[in-house]
Amino acid sequence: MKPYLRLPSSEIAKFRANVHRVARETGTDCGVVMRSSMQQMVGMLSGYTYPRKRGDGEGAIKTDVRKLTLEVTGNSPRTKDEAVRLLVLLRLPVNQANIIAARKLAKEHGTSGQAFYSITNQQADILPGLHWRARGRGGRIVRGVNVKIGDITADRLRVRAEQQLRHLQNIYQHVGRLRGGWNKAAEVWRAKVADWAWRHGTAEGSATDALKPDGSGYLRATNNVYYAYPKLAKLSKIAMRAAIRNVEKRLTRIAAKSKRV
Repeated sequence: MKPYLRLPSSEIAKFRANVHRVARETGTDCGVVMRSSMQQMVGMLSGYTYPRKRGDGEGAIKTDVRKLTLEVTGNSPRTKDEAVRLLVLLRLPVNQANIIAARKLAKEHGTSGQAFYSITNQQADILPGLHWRARGRGGRIVRGVNVKIGDITADRLRVRAEQQLRHLQNIYQHVGRLRGGWNKAAEVWRAKVADWAWRHGTAEGSATDALKPDGSGYLRATNNVYYAYPKLAKLSKIAMRAAIRNVEKRLTRIAAKSKRV
């Protein structure tokens, strides 16, 4: 179960006291003030969750895939002699199993020592799994990745253009999924969310409104995307404190207005 993030009790107590002051000065109930703060906070959470723009996420994926693949228009069959020379170049044992595997490799033109695994149409389904395994802790592919298939290690996968495009189109569908985890809360408290983020629906988030007119109880927005925590822990606290500051600013404006009257 994911932990619910809370600020120190002293900050929460100060926030509740300011909410009561705003409600008293404006003639509204505390629930209205706190829901307004929640609306702002959810809007900030959605807006600051990566990627801020759909194109940023798709661009990052394309960059990663190009670290993993070399786009080509077809496969070049290898003879046994060429396979043996390639194994020697890669400093791998020259045995029958490696010769068979090496015949699926093609050396990059003009670069010695770099090999690419050629994916046939029947093997295209291995690309998503290899992409997943090549990702680092932050979800991105780091430089210097080695793709290991059997006893053969290649620097990149050698794929056809249509295979790469198909893979990219499938992965692009996930862009903004983490951001979509706030959609349910945005729906409940009518927070502003980018139009493209709504495509992920509201299933991976939840919103709880257990607030009473006097300000007791609580409001809770939950992002249920499985990798949300601890990725969003720091961002959530930033958004909560920003909402608290907005209430303080509102009090300042109320005080300034009362002085002018």
